Amino acid sequence: MTKVFQDLYSDLRRYYRGANLNLEEALNEFWARLLERLFKALNPQYSIGEEYLECVAKQSETLKPFGDTPRELKTKVTRTVIAARTFAQGLVISGEAVRKVSQVGNFHSLCLQITFPP
Repeated sequence: MTKVFQDLYSDLRRYYRGANLNLEEALNEFWARLLERLFKALNPQYSIGEEYLECVAKQSETLKPFGDTPRELKTKVTRTVIAARTFAQGLVISGEAVRKVSQVGNFHSLCLQITFPP
């Protein structure tokens, strides 16, 4: 079960760091894999085949085994991760802008010294 969560966090981390990843697909995959794992764990007395699990996964929208939680979390996580990624990218860009302005500031100072010697 831990692998399901590790994979989700790995996908979120990759997206945050700039990977071209579809968050909605990653979250849908997480819920599908979680359902599969839980279904197997709750029914150990049965031998459940892949075809049956695929059928369960296809019916998950209708059955809503997790209620509205996947939809709500998908919205919240997507907004949060997009905002965090945008903020982090803004910090990087602002750092670059400060460095460039600092370089221009030194140039301007030198020009003033040449134009108006002490």
